[in-house]
Amino acid sequence: MTSKLISAIRTRSEADELISEIELLKNSLYEDGEKSYRSTLENNVRYWVVSIINEETLDKTKDIEKYLETLLEDISHLKEIKLTLAFEPSNSGINMFLEYLRENVDKDLILEIDHDPKILGGTIISYKGNYHDYSLVRVFNDEFEENRDHIMRILQYEMNE
Repeated sequence: MTSKLISAIRTRSEADELISEIELLKNSLYEDGEKSYRSTLENNVRYWVVSIINEETLDKTKDIEKYLETLLEDISHLKEIKLTLAFEPSNSGINMFLEYLRENVDKDLILEIDHDPKILGGTIISYKGNYHDYSLVRVFNDEFEENRDHIMRILQYEMNE
């Protein structure tokens, strides 16, 4: 069964933050056992993460260390798709992108989102070694290259008048 924590990860930065919390919890198990683990859980981990961990480890026979290791392994198997956008998307925008991509590409995806206003609009997508540039700046550059001679003649004519 996949943890609700894994399903909640949307972006690379969220995955990295969760990894840090899980590793902190794992390390606390070696310090002073259950007491240190509980203290770390209550004081150093985000509330929603604590809620899910508590819910998923209610069965006291569950090995906490194995549970945490499984979480780390599951996170490492998430596939990443990189989107470069001309704007910083809102939470709902991230959710819309992710929902679409998980339905149409792979259910185990997370996003790495870069913000680059120089692309003007559209997106640049990188996934599994494939790169696709659907940015407006590429469209403008392609159009300019295709019509360079014509544009230069017009500019020269205008400058000579």
